Amino acid sequence: MAAATPVEARGEGAFRAFFDAHHGYVTAVSRRLLGGGDELEDVVQEVFLQAHRDLDQLRDAGLVRAWLRTVVVRTARRKLRLRALRRMLFSYDVDTAEFLSHEALSAEDRLVLEVVYLTLDQLPANERLAWALRHIEQCELHEVAASCGCSLATAKR
Repeated sequence: MAAATPVEARGEGAFRAFFDAHHGYVTAVSRRLLGGGDELEDVVQEVFLQAHRDLDQLRDAGLVRAWLRTVVVRTARRKLRLRALRRMLFSYDVDTAEFLSHEALSAEDRLVLEVVYLTLDQLPANERLAWALRHIEQCELHEVAASCGCSLATAKR
């Protein structure tokens, strides 16, 4: 099924097709940025609410995924900051068990992923997002800068 363009995504049926076409992508990027936890579905829902409100402002249909990635980054940033605040105030821990229990992963891969996400949990939200986009999501540096809303020099750091 071809992805709906911004103009086509205005009606409810067309937006449903847009949702179906991009839900997997938004969920995957959100999972890789957050590492799991209860916020994952919240982020996906918030991204599509934003898309429903603002998609008609996007003029180039070829940039839909880049725009969605930027919305995911902004939403994930808020969730990560709240997570850090909860961890500081209430000893909140993120449950990565569901994320790390994927049957396609070997025990060694699960251990590596757990260490990576435990380490990422120690970083400030902006640094974590930039690192995850570059090294997990495999984005180019200019895509990291655009998605994070920072300069190329900042993205390189």
